[in-house]
Amino acid sequence: MSTEEEDVANVKVGVKRISNEEAALYDRQIRLWGVDAQNSMRNSAILLIGMHGFNVEVAKNIVLAGVGRVMVLDEETVQAEDLGSSFFLRDYHIGTLRAEATVAGLAELNPRVDLSFEAVSLLEKDPVWFEQFHCVVMCSQYLADLVRWGELHFVVVRSFLFFYSLSLKEPKGLLGLG
Repeated sequence: MSTEEEDVANVKVGVKRISNEEAALYDRQIRLWGVDAQNSMRNSAILLIGMHGFNVEVAKNIVLAGVGRVMVLDEETVQAEDLGSSFFLRDYHIGTLRAEATVAGLAELNPRVDLSFEAVSLLEKDPVWFEQFHCVVMCSQYLADLVRWGELHFVVVRSFLFFYSLSLKEPKGLLGLG
């Protein structure tokens, strides 16, 4: 298959190819894990639920790495205690939506990533809505243990002071987990 035919095939299935500008920007990453992996990241959609300390760090890293789309789901407003766990929040954010303030900070890191947020409860979402994401990262969500959304992969992070517990929830049957 010629390069032109590959490009046409990729457009048909919604795959975005890395541009020369992106290849230059992500050069170190491409040398580390290859152009195919970077292209997979470019075409990935990640949902972050709860913008607490750990998820803020995850958000920063995936945005800098060049993930295609990131959605933040967090209904909380910024509290004074949030200022110590998020480098995107300042005093003037207190009382504003935590998701909105965080997404604004993330947008400054990498304008190539499609960033959005919703300030609603996880419980307000229909399970089908989550199928648009390749991975969901939940931080400090007790509901994570109750959730089984079909074929969705998600990471659950619990934190206490400087200690984190991380677990990967796979769809039933994949890797024998679920």
